[in-house]
Order: sequence, then structure tokens, then C-alpha cells
Amino acid sequence: MIVDAVNTVEAARRQWRTPADRHCLPVVFIEVVCSDPVVHRRRLENRSRRIEGFAGPTSEVVERRRREFAPWADHRLVLDATTDLSSNVATALGFLSATA
Repeated sequence: MIVDAVNTVEAARRQWRTPADRHCLPVVFIEVVCSDPVVHRRRLENRSRRIEGFAGPTSEVVERRRREFAPWADHRLVLDATTDLSSNVATALGFLSATA
């Protein structure tokens, strides 16, 4: 299972660990960041969600979440969204293979 979620606090991250532990399944976290604030804002503003009734977060909401973001304690891979997609996919696949 792959979950695409913003897990700003430990409680949100725990919701994925707990059922995995209960079923003896591994959990692997990959954090995606965007190191360029201009690119991040542009991508957010031009994003098409295609989810009826869901407007998506504003730049203000994203910035508030960034300020509230709790540090990670889990081992994880951090990818930068400014890196080309094929490189990020290759890195992620390598990480997943190494942790399996």
C-alpha cells in the first residue's frame, strides 16, 4: 500500500505504523520536499486536484503546516521535488529495495 499524505505530527505518522506493526508489515517513509519556495508556490497554485468538492490547500495553509511540522524520528528517504522525476523514482526504488 502507498499512502500520499502530509504527516505533520507524530500522531499522524503513528496511524501508519500501528496497523503495520499489528500485521507484522514493514513501513517505509519517503518524505518529499521542495527546496525552491518559488517553484513550490507555483506548483501548488497550478495544481489540478480533480477531486470533486475538494479545493486543496492554499499557500497560507501550506506555510502554516510547514511551521507546525514536527521533526521526524523515523528512518526515511528525503527526496527533493526539484530533482527530475526519473532520478527521484530510481532513488526511491533503490531505497525500497534496500529496506525490504
